[in-house]
Amino acid sequence: MAFFLAIVLSLGITSVLHAEKIHCDLIGENLKNIKQSSKETCFKFCNDEEACLGAVFISGWNRCFLKKIVKRQARLRLYSWMRDGEGAYDKDFSGKDLKRFVVADKGLCQEKCESMSQCTGFTYLEGYRDCWVKHTSGKLFEKIFYCSVKDNKKES
Repeated sequence: MAFFLAIVLSLGITSVLHAEKIHCDLIGENLKNIKQSSKETCFKFCNDEEACLGAVFISGWNRCFLKKIVKRQARLRLYSWMRDGEGAYDKDFSGKDLKRFVVADKGLCQEKCESMSQCTGFTYLEGYRDCWVKHTSGKLFEKIFYCSVKDNKKES
């Protein structure tokens, strides 16, 4: 390993994060899970951490997941709806989860909610097809997934 690292350093290869992507998650093993106030700080932590291959920042939670293994990227987007209101993208409810279903789209998630008398709304996670029906309406807050991965680049 040390021999390989010496070759990489002698060639001037460095790892830097690509431009960030919105509505993105990285499937793989976490290196660290830390509370951060911004995606910029999260991605800087990854750049500064040699073992970090990518990072995911989730707004609303202010959580930063540094990845030591990245298998693939997934497109993720939240959609939330309340029985007595409109639906909204990139929002989540602070209300309590009643039950989780796996369904193909937000319309089927809404049907699940409407078929349950105790359901007050739902949050659907596109990309994972997770439908979280809620039994109490909570405050809507922003929740957006951002990701960035490292790429080995040769310095010129």
